Amino acid sequence: MALNEVKDLVQIIFWIAAGNVAVLTFLRAEKTIFQPAKNEVFKVQVEKIQEIMKFLDWESQRDAWSKSGAEECAQRALDMVFLHFASERWGVELRSSKVYDGDRAGCVVAIKPDGYPFRKIVGPADEVDASEEPPQSVDIDWSEYELISMDYFEQFDIVSSRISAYCADPLVPEVILENLISLRSAMAETLHISRNEIQTIARDFPRHYPSKESLTNANLAWANNQFEDRGQHLFSAYKKLRKAIREYLKTDELFAV
Repeated sequence: MALNEVKDLVQIIFWIAAGNVAVLTFLRAEKTIFQPAKNEVFKVQVEKIQEIMKFLDWESQRDAWSKSGAEECAQRALDMVFLHFASERWGVELRSSKVYDGDRAGCVVAIKPDGYPFRKIVGPADEVDASEEPPQSVDIDWSEYELISMDYFEQFDIVSSRISAYCADPLVPEVILENLISLRSAMAETLHISRNEIQTIARDFPRHYPSKESLTNANLAWANNQFEDRGQHLFSAYKKLRKAIREYLKTDELFAV
């Protein structure tokens, strides 16, 4: 074998050996340096997950309906519509025996295709058209009653805000984030579901209260029984979140197996 060939062979063996040493060194470093850092990240993620589950401690559909604040929103909206019915239909100013804590935190609005109840707003430099006067008030056709907006209150606002904060938290794993976003959407959708149910209930008010006298000691127990969803949609989204968390905590990646 020529001297040059021996030299080339030695160089090849050297680079192969050097490559193997580099790979083994990296694997060792991954175990001794990278893995502890990775484990620390998982530890912080688990703490965040525990925080989420402690805050959203819903054990049942009833819990989701109540603890989310959705039940309060629906009940207060129903009472408000009934008081409006008594005043508009029979000229009776009723007072609810229920005492609620806290003012509204905001509202969600259902916009009709024609933009009702909004009208064009003109400024000083705009040409004012006399034909654009606001419509005169008319009697409400309760058989086609539409609830334009749903107010939400402190508890609902707190839960919604916390869920939104978790959605923006970089420590939340992606698979869990997806379900948190779905839960946040379900919160808003629950208000829209309640709004539709209250509309249906309100359209039946004239049948249940056909006279001014029928308002005496009025009881809305029958109306409360008309709520069908009662947090079902919300709890369904929550169960998917809980399932995603359970599966994530079982993954081989989490435990670096």
